[in-house]
Amino acid sequence: MEKNIDNISAQIKQNLIELCNKTLTCANTEEFPNGTKDIEYALNNIKNDIFDVVVCGEVKKGKSSFINAIMGENILPVDTRVATSQAFRIVNSEEQAFYLVFTDGSKQRVGREELENYGSQVKIDKNGEPITFGKIVDYMEVHTPIPFLPKSVVLVDTPGLGAIYANHAIVTMRHLAKASAVIFVMDPANPLTDTELSFLNTITETTSNVLLVMTKQDNYDSEYIEAQIKRNMEILVEKGFKDKFSCDEVKILPMSSTLLYDVSNAEMENTDRETFYEISCFETVKMELLRMLQTTIGLSKSIVAYNALNDYNSQVMSAISERDTVLNSLGDGKQLLVEKQQVKANFQSKWGPNGEQQKMIIKEVNDTISVYSSKATAMFNPGSELYNKMFLEIDGLTTYDEAKVFANMFPKRMMTEYMQAWKGLNEDCINKISKIMSKYRKKMQDDRNRELSNTFLGNVILPPYTMPKYGMMDFFNDTKGGWFTLFFVANVFSLPLSLVALPIAALIGWFTGNKTKLNRMKVELKGYLNTNLSTLRSQVLYSPVNENDSLSKSLYETTKEKLLQTAQTTLREIYNEQLSLSDDEVKRLNNQITNINQKRHELTQNLQTIRNKWDPIYTQLKELREELKSLELLIKSSCFTKE
Repeated sequence: MEKNIDNISAQIKQNLIELCNKTLTCANTEEFPNGTKDIEYALNNIKNDIFDVVVCGEVKKGKSSFINAIMGENILPVDTRVATSQAFRIVNSEEQAFYLVFTDGSKQRVGREELENYGSQVKIDKNGEPITFGKIVDYMEVHTPIPFLPKSVVLVDTPGLGAIYANHAIVTMRHLAKASAVIFVMDPANPLTDTELSFLNTITETTSNVLLVMTKQDNYDSEYIEAQIKRNMEILVEKGFKDKFSCDEVKILPMSSTLLYDVSNAEMENTDRETFYEISCFETVKMELLRMLQTTIGLSKSIVAYNALNDYNSQVMSAISERDTVLNSLGDGKQLLVEKQQVKANFQSKWGPNGEQQKMIIKEVNDTISVYSSKATAMFNPGSELYNKMFLEIDGLTTYDEAKVFANMFPKRMMTEYMQAWKGLNEDCINKISKIMSKYRKKMQDDRNRELSNTFLGNVILPPYTMPKYGMMDFFNDTKGGWFTLFFVANVFSLPLSLVALPIAALIGWFTGNKTKLNRMKVELKGYLNTNLSTLRSQVLYSPVNENDSLSKSLYETTKEKLLQTAQTTLREIYNEQLSLSDDEVKRLNNQITNINQKRHELTQNLQTIRNKWDPIYTQLKELREELKSLELLIKSSCFTKE
C-alpha cells in the first residue's frame, strides 16, 4: 500500500512538472497571458523536496533517545541531565558523515566521537566549550541511513524546553519555524503541563502536522500508561487541539525507545527480536508517522502546483472568452473593454497606495515591528527571561571548580546566547511580515481574478483543490518567497560586538577558602553579567553601526528601518505585479478591438491556435484533479486505526 502511494505520488508530481513546463512554454508566446510567477515558484518547489520533521518537547522526555532508537545507533548525545545543547539535523543518507554548520552557512566535518563535545550540554558544562574554529555553531548535521523514511525527510532534534539554559528554547523555536511536521515527545510521569500545552499552541501556528508520542512505556505498567494517555487526550480535547491538529482525531502513541534500540543492538534470537519490536510499539508510531508524511509530501506541494496551474487556467479562459466576444461583435467588444478598464480601476482604488487595503497591510506591518521593538529593547534589560536564566545558572553553581569552568566559558556563552536571541527575534519578525505579505498577495490575486471571473467567464473554471484535514501547509514557506533575502539577514546580523573580559585569573588567588572563593566568584559573575548587558544594550540599541558616519544609526534602528523598507518594497512589488497583469489584459483587448476589421481572419486563427494548445493542458489539469483525489482517498484508506 505504501509503495502504491509513493508511486502514485511520484507520478502525479512528474505529471505536474510536465504540465508546468508545457504551461510556461505557452505563456512565453504572444497569444497567452502573462502572470506565471506562481507556476515558476511551484515548479521549483515541487522539484526540491526537503521536509523538516522537528522532534521537540520538554527536557528529559527522551527526544534524543527516540531518534537514536529510530536510527538504531547511539549517535545523538544522551544523558540523565540536560543533554542536547545544539539542534541536530539528521539527513537520510547512504553513508555516515558528521558536520558542524556555522551561523555563516559554512561547514566543518568532524568525527563521530567529537559530536558529544559540541552537542552535549553535559560535556560543555564539564570541560568548557570546545574549539569551534573561530565561529559560532548554528547546528550539527548528521548524515546516516534511515531506511524506512523518505529521502526528502530531515529529522531535527532540538534542545529541551524548560531547561535552565537560556538559549535552548531559542534554538528550538528557530528550527520549529521551518517545520513541515512535528513529533512532540512526552512521557507518562505526569499529565501534560501548562508549559507543554503552551508550546503545542505555538507549534500549531507553524504546522498542524503534529504526531504525539509518549516514550518510556517500558518504565510503567500498561494500566498506568493507558490512564495517562486517556487523561492527556482529555486535556488536549478540552483545550481545543482537536481542531488545531491536522489529524482527524487526537491520538497519543505510546512506545519504548529502549526496547526499539535493543532490537538493533542487543544479541538475541530473531523471534525475541520480533517480540521486542512488537512490544516497543514502534510499528504503530512508524505507520502513523508515514501516514502524516505521505499526506504532507505526497499532496502538499502537488496541490500548490495544481492550484497555481488552475489560477493561470482562469486567466487563459478569460482571454479566450474575451477574444471570442470581440470576434463575434464589435460593439460588445468595446463594452468588454470598458468593463475590463473598470475592473482595473476598482483594483487600483482598493489595493493601490491610497486604498484601504494597502493602509491595512501597512498598519499590520507597523504593529508587528512595534511588537518587535518592545521585545528588542526588553531583551537587554535586567529581569528579562534570558537575564534571569543566566542569573539562575550562576546561583546554581555549587563548587569552586565548577564555577571556574563556568567562568571560563561565560563570556562566549553570554555573547552567543544574546546574539542567538537577537537573531531569533529578528527572524521571528521577518517570518511574521512574510506571512502578512503572503496572505495579502493571495487576497489581492483572488480579488482581481474573482472580478474577472464574474465579468468574463462561464462554467469552464475548475475550483481550487483544498488540502485534506491531514497535512495543511502554507502556500509560501515564508522567507523562501524571495522577499526577505539572506543578503538582508546578513546585513542585519553583521555588526561585530564585544564584551568586557572577565578577570578570572585574578579572582582565583584572592581567597583561600573554596566556599568563600565560590561566593566571591558568583558576585563577580553577576557583576560581569550586568556590566556586559549594559555594554550589549549600548552597542545594539544606541551605538552607530558606522562610527565614522555621523548619520549612521544603531543596529536596532537600522534593523527597524530595513524591516519597514523591505515590507514596503515587497508590497509595492506585489501590487505592481497584479496591476501589470491588468494592464496587459487591457492592452491586449484594446489591440484586438482596434485591429478587428483588418485582422479578423488572423485573430480567429490565433484564437483557434490558443484553443488547440490549451485544450490538452486543460484536459490534463482535470485529470490531475481526479488523480489527487484518488491519492487522498488511498492515503486515508491506509491509515492506522486503533482497534
